[in-house]
Amino acid sequence: ALPPTEPAAFGPALDDLAALGVALDEAAELARRIAAMDLDRATFEAALAALIAAAGEPSRPAAAAWDALAARAAAAVAAAAEAAKTRARAAEAERSAQAVEDRAAGAQAAVGAVVAALGATDAGAAAELLERIAARDAARAEAGRLAADLAQALSLTDPAAAETEVGGWTPDALEAARAAAALAERAAEAAHHAARDALVQAQGALDAVGGDDRVARLVTARAAVEAAMADALRRWFALSLGLDAVEAGLAAYRDRHRSGMLRAASAAFAALTCGDWEGVAAEPARDGDRLVAIRRGGAARPAEALSKGTRMQLYLALRVAAWHDLVRTRPPMPFIGDDILETFDDRRAAAAFEAFGGMARSGQVIYLTHHDHLIPIARAACPAVQVHPL
Repeated sequence: ALPPTEPAAFGPALDDLAALGVALDEAAELARRIAAMDLDRATFEAALAALIAAAGEPSRPAAAAWDALAARAAAAVAAAAEAAKTRARAAEAERSAQAVEDRAAGAQAAVGAVVAALGATDAGAAAELLERIAARDAARAEAGRLAADLAQALSLTDPAAAETEVGGWTPDALEAARAAAALAERAAEAAHHAARDALVQAQGALDAVGGDDRVARLVTARAAVEAAMADALRRWFALSLGLDAVEAGLAAYRDRHRSGMLRAASAAFAALTCGDWEGVAAEPARDGDRLVAIRRGGAARPAEALSKGTRMQLYLALRVAAWHDLVRTRPPMPFIGDDILETFDDRRAAAAFEAFGGMARSGQVIYLTHHDHLIPIARAACPAVQVHPL
């Protein structure tokens, strides 16, 4: 309460008091922000130190440690990309090796078919059989040719002998045998060439596969690359999870410190609106959190969508909550309001004076107004109020 004096002397004092209140508000807000930033920085440095220890990094200043972790994360991403490329190259090499193996298997199957058709035991025996078949066919052809020559010679020397048997063969039988032998020769030669080509192809495929350890070395190299890739991915996941943990810790810290203020502001807002609105909440938006008012029944509306009177009551609730939070840890300073109730109806103005009365139990509250009708409302809501006409 102010000591009684001449009303005219209050003018300069009130001006100085208003300027002092603004300066004190600004100083308190700056102090609160500095303390919050110091606490955030200390919490971040502690979380970063734990992350550095978990990642096996040497102890160093926070900025250098953060740069080192960021470099490791970038290196892990690059290693993962390189591992993906190596895995793709290994898969291509494996597909090529499989294709060679498939061709070798096909050639081996063709050789097996030829060997089975000839009744041989292996490819070498089949080759010998083919050579023997070729020699037999050549002998048969030569026999047919000699028989034809003999028949022709007999017909030239003795036409009657052309109809006689030569060694049990008649000229017609010899001709038929020759024709059959020629057909068999062509068929056998075609089969021989086909078998020979199949054998050459199969041998070439087998030679292409080779007897060295190239496939085994490729498989071993692929296993080594996959192991290195898995290790790089594990390190990357560890760093990623560590960063996520730091971010989650910072978010939880902000939520814990913000929730107390929101609860106090919600209670003050519900009281100032006489229960028409239930409270205040913060919801995520594109540029950060957005303040919303919760109407009785659960409907939410952003602050900018409220009517002017309700919006002023919301802002006053935030100031009341901030003032109570401030006086819990610091010496109380005066709360000065300059006609901030001009958009309030009488019912909500009475609720505001009741809130001022609660604040006056911890510090001084000064309200300036030129609306005389607020005086009886203030006296009814807070009987201990002192009115000073100026």
